[in-house]
Amino acid sequence: MTYTMLMRRPRDITASTFIERLGKDNIHLVVGTDEDGNPIEVLAYYKKNGSDEVAMVEGLTRMISTSLQAGVDPLHIIRQLKGIRGETVTLKEGGDTNLSIPDIMAKVLEKVVRGSVGKPVSPVLDNKPVTNVPMIGLKTVPLCPDCSSEVIFQEGCQKCMVCGWSKC
Repeated sequence: MTYTMLMRRPRDITASTFIERLGKDNIHLVVGTDEDGNPIEVLAYYKKNGSDEVAMVEGLTRMISTSLQAGVDPLHIIRQLKGIRGETVTLKEGGDTNLSIPDIMAKVLEKVVRGSVGKPVSPVLDNKPVTNVPMIGLKTVPLCPDCSSEVIFQEGCQKCMVCGWSKC
């Protein structure tokens, strides 16, 4: 196996900042590009330092950046991350959804790659619309981590009526 050397990061790069919402939290993403507009790094600011969730976000952005600097096609990274669903799905204006932090990172990277910064990116995975997200008029729809069905709040606890999962 032959390993690829990472490109040398230029001292000055152009970057775009994106603010996306997931549940009640904002995630700030910064995508740096080279002189040709190709993405070469992704940075994220999410919640306060010290939690496992923040560490995972930082680790994911480092791996995305390393992959880009090693010459991995950004469209491959997008295909790998887009559509990953977490516990909280956030519905956005226009019907788009934020399924998870990796899904948000993929959509933001896609905006940069396709040159559509400022234009909406439709919820599409492998050229198929994402249709299995419950659209019930709420901003945030909690989903079961086991079966992806909607959960309900009962007796102060999240419960899935389909598979029996409970957060308590």
